[in-house]
Amino acid sequence: MKGLFAANESSDVGAVEAVRIAHRVDKVKIVGWDTSPDEVDGVRQGVVAGLISQDPFRMGYDGVRAAVAMLRHEGRPQSENTGEVFVTRHDLNNPVVRQFVTPKCGSPRQVDVG
Repeated sequence: MKGLFAANESSDVGAVEAVRIAHRVDKVKIVGWDTSPDEVDGVRQGVVAGLISQDPFRMGYDGVRAAVAMLRHEGRPQSENTGEVFVTRHDLNNPVVRQFVTPKCGSPRQVDVG
């Protein structure tokens, strides 16, 4: 096996543990979904090649906006892309990535990166 995709936090943490037990850390690339502290530690340690992180602020904001629109009988909201980033070890200090990994009140797209 050369790679593994873990579709949620528990499978990502389990994959990391399995790869460590099998002594295959440098041979199996793990890509996970979400960015719990344990998952981010796996990226920092180089065990996890990357994580796909969703934009939690945007998900909440758009969810409330859609609920209000429904209550006001403004029609059913369309499907929306609320954003994501691919988090790697090299990107952990990027302000936009940090906002996805450790969200604070405010959209990652509002962070000044320049």
